Amino acid sequence: MTAARQHLLIRHLLPRQAWIQLLCFCLGATLGTGAAAARSPFGSRATCARLLAASHRLARPGNVLRVGSWNLNGFPDGGPGAARRGRPRADLAWMACSLAWMQLDVVALQGVKAHWRARTAMRRLLARLRKLTGARWRYKLDRCRGAQRLHVGLLWNTGRVRASKIGVEESLNPYRRACRKGQRPGLRGYFKARFGGGVDFHLLSVQLPKGGGLGQKLRRLALRGVSDAYRSGRRLAPDPDMIVAGDFQAPARPWLGRAAANLSSPFWLLKNNRRCTGYAGSRGHSFTHLLVSKGMVELGGRSRARVSGYCATTGCRAWGPGSTPAAASSLSPACPVILDVPNRDQDPARQELGRWATRTYSTKVGRSGLPRKLSATMIKKVLHRLRGRLRRACRRHGSGAYRLTIVGATGKVTEVKRDGKAPLCALRVLRKAIFPRFQVSALQVLVPVIW
Repeated sequence: MTAARQHLLIRHLLPRQAWIQLLCFCLGATLGTGAAAARSPFGSRATCARLLAASHRLARPGNVLRVGSWNLNGFPDGGPGAARRGRPRADLAWMACSLAWMQLDVVALQGVKAHWRARTAMRRLLARLRKLTGARWRYKLDRCRGAQRLHVGLLWNTGRVRASKIGVEESLNPYRRACRKGQRPGLRGYFKARFGGGVDFHLLSVQLPKGGGLGQKLRRLALRGVSDAYRSGRRLAPDPDMIVAGDFQAPARPWLGRAAANLSSPFWLLKNNRRCTGYAGSRGHSFTHLLVSKGMVELGGRSRARVSGYCATTGCRAWGPGSTPAAASSLSPACPVILDVPNRDQDPARQELGRWATRTYSTKVGRSGLPRKLSATMIKKVLHRLRGRLRRACRRHGSGAYRLTIVGATGKVTEVKRDGKAPLCALRVLRKAIFPRFQVSALQVLVPVIW
């Protein structure tokens, strides 16, 4: 049925009053979208510059760290593949203005190219960001080669966060090799706030395979690699907090939430506050999502992510021919997704270590027999010796964290646990290990063993 016949049929079936109400509703929605675009930094580059000049930015609570995810869709060529005539390229000034307006601290990037023009464009983008925010920005991409290959990356404000342990996660490639068969690995980094409570977490940027049939199978295989990435991240920095952000190339419901909960290292799937995170053609889709490890106490399963960009302006409504928003072509068809992380460090293991590592206990050690302080430095030396013994004895078990229970009166290790089990190799080694005696009933120690 053609559009003209549909128009006549609707007008014939609806009464005159209902027809007028429907027409007013559609006209009001169109006018409302246009008015919102005129006030949004994603409406035009001039509007964004005017808002920044007036010090108008996206509201951010005082003590939070803002994390984002944005698929830049072939930055800076405006799409995958080689640059073509007639296809608009990324507007660097507008993109820098948008990032400054959102007040992001760390961004998980997808769809970024790495040829010489892309590297030059990224340097110009960082220079504009430094001019707008007054802070230095850095970025990192995965190491896969290919002029037109799309990469995952991380972008961060060095004045707000400290980055370390940045590396490629091969397990996110469904073929279990970083760059095999044109698929993408993940890129992981460990970030710690330079202000306030000093929240720290692992951030993993991902972009799963697209398409149906084989693409769906590859997506499920790649998603299983999140557990491997979680374990390898904890080996480098024993922190249970991890955020997985990126383009999952498929709607979240129902498979993604169920698959994330059934991983060997379970994750929460955070809900977005809007039903779309970008557009394919004239219709919205929801491909960008955030997963949070269940050990991240600062957040939790009820936290929600915020969809920004022109998706918030259009309200995820379909647009007609010739009415494509300028941001969809000058920035990206995908919209940034934002998560505010409370800036307080609530890692259970760190709290437990803090109770004994920062305090001192009286003990009788040495020839003099006088009370001596058991300082954090002394404990670190003992832990270093224990870590060496565990590495030699439990080599076949690989990296991991051992939880020891030490009796204060005797200084002997009475219990060893790893992943809820008591490995026999550790019990044999630690049977002879004796701590200095101290005047507390018992002490729990976490010993990370890393290869």
